Amino acid sequence: MLTKTQQTLLERAKRYGGMAAVDAGGGRGPLGGRISFGNLERAALRKLVDMGLVEITNQAKDVDYNRGNSVHTTTTMFRLTPSGVALLEHAPTA
Repeated sequence: MLTKTQQTLLERAKRYGGMAAVDAGGGRGPLGGRISFGNLERAALRKLVDMGLVEITNQAKDVDYNRGNSVHTTTTMFRLTPSGVALLEHAPTA
């Protein structure tokens, strides 16, 4: 059973020709506040990889410095595997 986040990632990849990306990161913003984003999507992507429905094609890391603080961002590109394509083709539509 797929979670809604996993279904969303698969649908996003299907919509964009079988490939998509997930951004996730965290740190301290320019005024010192905590920033955290993309953790649910990153966890869902990991599970999809474990299930063999997608494969990671590239990963890029970036650090943005501002007023002595930094935000670390990881962008993970992925594509559907044949198993992922087959799952989407046979999935019931609402």
